Amino acid sequence: MSGFGETLAAPAAIVSIVGFGFQCLAGCIQGFQLFSAAFQVGKQTAFYRCAIRFQEERLLLWAKRSGLVDNKLDRRLNESLINEALALLCELLTSTDNLRKRYKLDVVVGEPPPSPAPAHNSRSVQNLPFLQSNVLSRERAILLEEAKKAQNAMPFRRFRFASIDKANFQELMRNIGQLIQNLYDLLDAHIQDEIVQQLRMERSTMLQLVSDLGSLRVLIEAYNLTEVGNIPEKTLTLLRAVSLLPTPASSDEGLVSELDALMDEACQSKHASLVPLFPDRMGQTVQMGPSGLRGSVVYDGKTHYVEWKRYDWSASDEARRRTQDSIVNLAMLLNAQKHPVFRTLDCVGIIDEPRSQRYMYMYHWPVVGEQLPAPRSLHDLITSSFKPSLTDRIKLSQQLVSALFSLHLSNWMHKSFSSHNVLFFPKSPTTERTLDDPYIIGFSYSRQDVPGEPSQRLDRDPDIDVYRHPDCLEEDYAGFHKSYDLYSLGLVLFEIAKWRPIKETFLRSARVKALEAQKRAEKELTKQELRDLDQALLRECKVQDIRDMRRSLLDPTIKDNHPVDLAFRVGERFKEVILACLGDQFEKMLPTENPKVFQESFFETIWKPLEDCKI
Repeated sequence: MSGFGETLAAPAAIVSIVGFGFQCLAGCIQGFQLFSAAFQVGKQTAFYRCAIRFQEERLLLWAKRSGLVDNKLDRRLNESLINEALALLCELLTSTDNLRKRYKLDVVVGEPPPSPAPAHNSRSVQNLPFLQSNVLSRERAILLEEAKKAQNAMPFRRFRFASIDKANFQELMRNIGQLIQNLYDLLDAHIQDEIVQQLRMERSTMLQLVSDLGSLRVLIEAYNLTEVGNIPEKTLTLLRAVSLLPTPASSDEGLVSELDALMDEACQSKHASLVPLFPDRMGQTVQMGPSGLRGSVVYDGKTHYVEWKRYDWSASDEARRRTQDSIVNLAMLLNAQKHPVFRTLDCVGIIDEPRSQRYMYMYHWPVVGEQLPAPRSLHDLITSSFKPSLTDRIKLSQQLVSALFSLHLSNWMHKSFSSHNVLFFPKSPTTERTLDDPYIIGFSYSRQDVPGEPSQRLDRDPDIDVYRHPDCLEEDYAGFHKSYDLYSLGLVLFEIAKWRPIKETFLRSARVKALEAQKRAEKELTKQELRDLDQALLRECKVQDIRDMRRSLLDPTIKDNHPVDLAFRVGERFKEVILACLGDQFEKMLPTENPKVFQESFFETIWKPLEDCKI
């Protein structure tokens, strides 16, 4: 008889007091404990334990959000369906007969676990110290205490696996995952998304504790056991693997081979790694964009998208080596298999162009066609006659926020976020303009957010400078921070909301200050004089003018009153997201240097409210 069946035979008084669903939930958590303790020493034991831990985390987060962990289930949820799913899950985790017959697992039944049961960490995450977390410890303790009460009436039966067939275990994990997903499906869609992002943040924090590629392989294998296909968590794991190679340009072949193997496992197929590129096989090159640091090139007869990253070797040999390593790290980041939420192109390889003192990053062109037109930037669309719907603009905004959120979770910073660096690739010259399938480019200055990582000074470019935080343009600039990316994001969201380029707002603000200094009124100037003044203001792009623009965007007392206008155009919630990006609340976190606090604030203040915007 299964442990689950015996638990259900407990006195009715217990069921009536604590609730059937709550008791089943406690049985599930105890079942996860039994499962984790059932694995014996073996090469893949860590994979199995990690996979079980992932499923338990998902269930605990659901229980926390639904209220059931405190025996206070949200009355809006279907209690009978929840009870049914939890009962099936509990049986799946504790029925040794089911494990033998349905999943062909070699189960050996032993004595009941001692009372009190061993601490959770000592049993389920043995040899996996990077999985130890106190985030859900309260919820786990409550449910294990309840399971102990039921165990006094009818103890769970302890068991162990003498051997495990990987394919059968994978089927079991997927069935467990599906039952948990059935519980998630009873929640509102936006609540499901919130839980998934919270779980992703926790796993990102966990990844920073991993210090070797072997542990990352455990995570990748666990994801392969529990999930089908590509998921953002795999991307975060791969990007952490890239950061663990401190000197990829000069590291030994063993480490590089180990990283390639890890990427193959993540793809569950042969990973298309970086390939050697040869300048003599390059054909026509076309430069694009305001800075001239991107374009297209024909390589081996195929059109590729390219970006250039400048370098300066005037520094010391050590600084040169670190910069080379940073260049290769960036290429590996852009080459790693990524979930679509990252919205990046796939890097093929890099070419050193020493005469121009720059590296070329080559990417696959994301669409296929006979006559491929040049990509359109978001800035191009905003300054054209194209008028997308508010629905499409909100969807685009959500995609850009999710992409930057994911990039920050992987502990990388963009450093040059703007509407010039959001591209759309038409399939043909006659393709209608659309906001579908945006790609974020412009990674020339990007780097990991770790101490000592080489940070290239930003080149002055008026078209891009108007998107940069004014602190980045000061002579005594102390270094980039993720909050500066959020400021740039806020300006892009401002453009999307008003559907006009931020340059117009900058010039309007700077023009007022310039005319005040000259003691002249705008109506006194001819059209040509106004054009000349605007060109001069943009060409100089003074840091003080950028600071003044920032203040004007937040000030509800001036004539333009941007906060009120934003609310009129896109609603209060979207407006608050934009103002949060442009304000100083994220900059105030700089002294704390706590990435988890920053990411949680990003989630609660930016990602979550914008995801709730629906038309």
